[in-house]
Amino acid sequence: MRGSEESAALQSSTGNIALEHAATLWRIALLVIVLLAFGLRAYRLDFQSLWSDEGISLQRAQMALPEMLGAMPVEHMPGYFALLNGWVRVAGESDYALRFLSLWASVLAVALIYRLARDLGAGTDGHWLTMPVGVA
Repeated sequence: MRGSEESAALQSSTGNIALEHAATLWRIALLVIVLLAFGLRAYRLDFQSLWSDEGISLQRAQMALPEMLGAMPVEHMPGYFALLNGWVRVAGESDYALRFLSLWASVLAVALIYRLARDLGAGTDGHWLTMPVGVA
């Protein structure tokens, strides 16, 4: 009996190692997808000049926070503009810096899509569901 117990323990540990190895490979795949999403979004981020809505956002972000909140139209949510206000003070007012905040949000969305897919039961298919979001 002792030999079969050792054999079962060995198979169990081998199975655990294989599962850990597979999990590591899937984590690496997710990291590659997120890095690809970042690279595709960051490449030539400032190639085009600011669009009118981006210019308006920059103009609002340059205001003092109380002034900006007072000038906001009722239909606009102030959260993004308040965040952009702080971001512009830290990162600067270049086209690249202005767009970089949205870049981070979109890359974070890629990782969150994976997490949502996994939590909803997609398992490893979450990677395949995340890929189109990452390269879009």
